[in-house]
Amino acid sequence: MVATLRQIAERKRVSYRAIKKRRDREVWTPAGKARVNHKEAEVFHVAALPEDLRDLFDSSGGSDLEIEVELYTRAPAWARAKADKYLRVLRASTGLRGVALRQFISTWSAAHPEISTSYPRVIAARRIYREEGISGLLSHHGKSAGQSIVRDEWLAYFKAAYLTEGAPSLRSCWLRTLGYAKGLDSSITAASFPSPRTFLRRLERDIPKNAIYLARNGREAWNRKYGTYIDRDYAKLKPGECLVSDHAQVDVAVLLPSGKVCFPWVTAWRDFKSGKWLGRGGAGNSDSVLRCITS
Repeated sequence: MVATLRQIAERKRVSYRAIKKRRDREVWTPAGKARVNHKEAEVFHVAALPEDLRDLFDSSGGSDLEIEVELYTRAPAWARAKADKYLRVLRASTGLRGVALRQFISTWSAAHPEISTSYPRVIAARRIYREEGISGLLSHHGKSAGQSIVRDEWLAYFKAAYLTEGAPSLRSCWLRTLGYAKGLDSSITAASFPSPRTFLRRLERDIPKNAIYLARNGREAWNRKYGTYIDRDYAKLKPGECLVSDHAQVDVAVLLPSGKVCFPWVTAWRDFKSGKWLGRGGAGNSDSVLRCITS
């Protein structure tokens, strides 16, 4: 079994940069390269990794490939039909995007009308396969509710793994939860275990999406996406009521009388309502900034 640095970082619940620094410090020997999400990445034999990292990959009770095979072979024929359709398309369109992908899909659908598809569906299938593996592509219509219940103890473990800054993938968190569940009940199999999407739906019922985003991406990213703001009615704002100012360092070197070279700062003032420029000048301290408004 092999793993990329990003996969190792997700299992370890640390940043990619941290695991990359550890690789350089401990001088890991790569097993080769593999294409992951259309990009080449170094892979490492899990058996050759330090013990604390090997244990992370043993926790799911089997390799990713073994779990994928189990999920596929135990699924009924009608469920595999959907996965077969998209696996064929995904393999045939590897590396294509944009206009090239649209042209490929048009040609593919004309040549294979029985499994025709569309650009949005292929993009969605790529995302699902990347995040959930083959489980996401298998059709789940007709599953009984009793077989897909997420137990509270499973959800608590999944929540601790998934709500981690650095946004570990849904699939890696599901695999870890599967390993935890097998430790509690050895009769559990990947095929009988609730799917990654089922865990995510259950989590989203309990926790708002914006709170999940905050836990996984940090406050700065959350503020850009969900941060609250107050709309202001500028129609009633009169010229001269609101002035705005900004500073910038000039990209020109200046030789001072002392012989030193510097890049001076400039300050400009503008009326917010009318857009009229009110003044500009060199910025040195608060007094010079204010003088710029009359210059």
